[in-house]
Amino acid sequence: MNKVHSSPRQRRRELRIEEILEAAEQLLEEGGPDHLTIARLAEALDYTVGAVYRYFPSKGAILAEVELRQVAEVTEVLEAALDRAAAALEGSRLNQRRRSLVPILLLAETYALLPFQHPRAFAALSLGLARDGRLTSAGDDQQVMERVQPFLTRVAELFGRARETGVLTPGSDADRAIRLWALLHGATSLRRLEPTDSRFAPGPDLALELTDDWLHACGAPRRALEAARRFLDRMGDPT
Repeated sequence: MNKVHSSPRQRRRELRIEEILEAAEQLLEEGGPDHLTIARLAEALDYTVGAVYRYFPSKGAILAEVELRQVAEVTEVLEAALDRAAAALEGSRLNQRRRSLVPILLLAETYALLPFQHPRAFAALSLGLARDGRLTSAGDDQQVMERVQPFLTRVAELFGRARETGVLTPGSDADRAIRLWALLHGATSLRRLEPTDSRFAPGPDLALELTDDWLHACGAPRRALEAARRFLDRMGDPT
């Protein structure tokens, strides 16, 4: 098969785009979306404002591309966790009901670690969920959701497998998946805050406790959840 080689001009364009996105991520990390402006980006790169506009038509287009990159990174990390769970479960004596809970619990553990192990990716994902929709076009938002939806579909399938074993009661797998994501993201975001009143400081295991509570609400017995957690402990910390 003939390989398609990019031209020097294409490579230079790809390099410039990469530089712009790296600088944009840095500015977002420093001060959020309000801190990111085309003028500030041009200054950071020693470009003219017009040079930046040659590669991206707007600030919204840059935000959307940053989100696409970081959503892809988050998805890759979570998919790797599912692969770890599948490999660890091979030959396991854990019964099918408890086995079906392991990947869901490992996903929760991995997601809870995102702000600390992949801070830029988590920050970009949080920005995409919380930012003013007027900053990006409907087409940009659709691209981001197209990256997220396949993974949410896979999580829904995990809930479906658990339901089929009888460890979860009948219910909407998609609804359970989206609610799990919502509680995980909220709990994980809270961990990054430092309230002045220590009574409101979330504990380090809040996301995991909420995951257990949600699975229990979906029908999982506490003993099954405890057995699945013990299995995860033997697997070691998610990376």
